[in-house]
Amino acid sequence: EPAADTFQAALAYNSQQPAAWFGLAQSYRQAGRIDDEIWAWQQAISLDPSMAAAFQNLGNAYMLQQRTEEAVDAYRRGVVQDPANTGLRYNLAAALAKMDLHKQAVTEFLEVIRRDPSDARSYNGAAISYYYLQDYQAAKLYAEKAAQLGFNVQKQLLELK
Repeated sequence: EPAADTFQAALAYNSQQPAAWFGLAQSYRQAGRIDDEIWAWQQAISLDPSMAAAFQNLGNAYMLQQRTEEAVDAYRRGVVQDPANTGLRYNLAAALAKMDLHKQAVTEFLEVIRRDPSDARSYNGAAISYYYLQDYQAAKLYAEKAAQLGFNVQKQLLELK
């Protein structure tokens, strides 16, 4: 793991640089060392709590370990730092949906769509969450829009009455 060695050497020189922790976390991800990656993201955030990307990557690492509640917390903290980050908001919405918090998920999917009307995956996510909320009209509407944008939508969503 030469990349991790390089970042560890940089940290030995100056452990107060969030960018070095960021690089170390990414090298741990590439090496499949998710526990170490989580630790490194936490170190980066402790030095610069305004790094939305660090919160997003921390959430992604938690999701790899099926630690969805912790991922949601990380994503929410990242959204506070960068409300316009649609990738971060999408990840938050998807994690909320995974926790069956579909009302909250819809809110986030719709915010992504408001900021990026071409985000087909958010239309699809909203359709699925609306389906679970038993709002079949909205589910079909958002599924149709996702399909129009080229997303491979579940057939049953497009056939709703």
